[in-house]
Amino acid sequence: MSVSKIREEFQKKMLSRDKTGCAKLVLESLESGALSVVELYEGVLAPSLSSISGNNEEQKIRIWDEHMRSGTVRMAIELSYPYIVKKDTVHSGSPRAMIFCIEEEYHELGARMTTDFLTLLGFDSYFIGANTPAEEAVDAVIELKPALVCISVSNFYNLVKVQEVIDALKELVFGGKSDKLTVVVGGYAVANTEGAKEHVKPDYFANSYSDLAKIKEAIL
Repeated sequence: MSVSKIREEFQKKMLSRDKTGCAKLVLESLESGALSVVELYEGVLAPSLSSISGNNEEQKIRIWDEHMRSGTVRMAIELSYPYIVKKDTVHSGSPRAMIFCIEEEYHELGARMTTDFLTLLGFDSYFIGANTPAEEAVDAVIELKPALVCISVSNFYNLVKVQEVIDALKELVFGGKSDKLTVVVGGYAVANTEGAKEHVKPDYFANSYSDLAKIKEAIL
C-alpha cells in the first residue's frame, strides 16, 4: 500500500474515531516495512495533524473531537518508538538535542516527532515538554548542555515570544554558561504564517527530517 493510500485509510479511521483501527494500521505498516518511521510521520501523521490545526469555519472541529483526533496521532507516535530504538542510532558520546514548546504553546505533537527525527539522526534527544517557561528552558540548557535546541510553535500569536526565548538562550553562550548553541525553530506557525521568518531569527528553520539532516551536517 502506498503512503498516500495509508494516509487516506488512517484519516478515514481517525475521523470515524476508530483508534484501534488506526493503531493496527500503523503497526502493520511499520512491521511490514511498507512505511519507515520518517514516512509515517511526514506522509501520514503530519498531514493528519494539519487537517486538525488548519480547519476553517466551514469545517469547525469541536474541541473534544479535536482532542480525540490529536490523541490518535499521539498514540501512533508512541507506537512507533520501538522501531526507532531498533535503529540503535544513539551511543555514548552522541551529541545532545533539546526540544520544547514555549510557554502557552500546548500543541506538542510536532515537537514529539522532531524529537524522534533527531534520535534517528543520532542525537541523544530530550523533549522537555509543552508550555515551557523561558527560565525553565534556560535552566534545562545549562543542565543538559545540548548542541542543538529545537523550538516548536503552532500558534502564530506566539511567534514574538519565540524570539524572546531565542535571545535568552543565546545570552547563555555570551555569558559563558553554555558552549556554542544552535537554535532551530519549526512548526505549523512558521510554515503557514506569511512573514514569520522575518520576525523570528534562529540559526535555522526546520520543518522536515531532511531539514534536520542538513542542519546536523552543517554543525557537526
